[in-house]
Amino acid sequence: MMLKAIEAEIKEAVTKRKQGWEQLDTGGLKPDLQTLFEKMNQRDKNVVLTYLKSSYVTKSHRFKLAVYEGAPFVELYPSTYNLNMSVLFQDIEADLDRLHRKLRQQFFRMMASEEEEIRRYYMELLYLESATFFKQLFLEFPKDIPLPPIYFGAELGEVRLLEEL
Repeated sequence: MMLKAIEAEIKEAVTKRKQGWEQLDTGGLKPDLQTLFEKMNQRDKNVVLTYLKSSYVTKSHRFKLAVYEGAPFVELYPSTYNLNMSVLFQDIEADLDRLHRKLRQQFFRMMASEEEEIRRYYMELLYLESATFFKQLFLEFPKDIPLPPIYFGAELGEVRLLEEL
């Protein structure tokens, strides 16, 4: 079980990282997504945007956008698009180094396995919090681009409607 002090430090680091997303230049991400939604016939479509847990191990920060013709997860082979979300996680290793240094001051000795568990917990929280980034991004789309229902969550995990998060 994670100590409350460690959990508090991780949540504070997540909050600081999330604040930086407000001024972030997303490059071509927004226009690419707008173009995708413009071309999509929204009738009876559902979009599922998921983060790949393997991405925080491989440090690739890939998300998957799947477009289903009907209800989500019923279609065997939906149209899928890989999104490189590295722009949200630039310098993440520096954040983790600062977090580990801070925690080493409070705790005498941390094992490598504990540091890896902290990293995974931090990344999981950040990936979950990226839902707010995507909600804001979609709100900035022109009103003439209708958006289908968009679900968000972990690939092969729980997903919920983005507007409910």
